[in-house]
Amino acid sequence: MPARREGILALLAPRDATYAVALPAHSSGALASGGDNSVIDAEITTLDSGLRVVTTPIPTAQAASIAFFVGIGSRGEQPETNGLSHYIEHMLFKGTTRRPSAPDISEAIEGAGGQLNAYTSREVTCYWNNLPFEELATGIDVVADMLQHSVLDPEEIDRERTVVQQELRRSHD
Repeated sequence: MPARREGILALLAPRDATYAVALPAHSSGALASGGDNSVIDAEITTLDSGLRVVTTPIPTAQAASIAFFVGIGSRGEQPETNGLSHYIEHMLFKGTTRRPSAPDISEAIEGAGGQLNAYTSREVTCYWNNLPFEELATGIDVVADMLQHSVLDPEEIDRERTVVQQELRRSHD
């Protein structure tokens, strides 16, 4: 049996991320430890940059979930920019200066045994991944890289426009 982990620690993120969260992959809405249903306190730390980091130590966790919540969603868009938050969410998966293609980004997480995804709501855009707990640093690095060093290739911009338009049409059906 793998060693128990005493906590999930320190996330670094770009200045524009509102929250960075590390939770065990198996947690649900109620933060409980093991079978005793005891509540686990989340610790909120504000870095010098203003970034708020929420960490939740769960000693029995075998996986970590990392989520970067960027404080922009569809509510903040004007009619002429409707869908832009969702569009940018998609574009950040297309490549960075360190990971030049979408497969490079997904392989960094999936190759470490994890999952990577994102969503845009009315209030926030969230980029998240789940990984084995020993790969926590990889999960943080990949999402921070996507947020800070994305390459917005003009060909990918044109291609992704169609994908997002199709998703928007489906959501209005």
